[in-house]
Amino acid sequence: MFNRFSLFNVLLTCVVMILLFKIKNNVELLEREQKNLKSSISKMHDDLRIKVASWNVLNHPTDLKKLTVKYLPDFQPISSGNIITFDDIIEMSRGQNDNGEDLDSFIANLAD
Repeated sequence: MFNRFSLFNVLLTCVVMILLFKIKNNVELLEREQKNLKSSISKMHDDLRIKVASWNVLNHPTDLKKLTVKYLPDFQPISSGNIITFDDIIEMSRGQNDNGEDLDSFIANLAD
């Protein structure tokens, strides 16, 4: 009787030790993964701050004006004469607008 009980205790102890070992290894792997994720998140956060700062510098009105002058030398601000309404488009698609232009010639004039 004592031998069976002792054998059972030894086997139970071995099973518990194996399970604890596996759990310990899993915890260590998860801790490593957590550390890597935190490091990755920190790096992404730093990259995001740098990109936001760059975006803010590039979108400053004076910089935009310099880029416009450099790359779009013929750029002109939009005037109210260049804006048409949807009603104007519908009228032109039916025929001619108030100036006697049809839609295709009007669009061609806008493109020029």
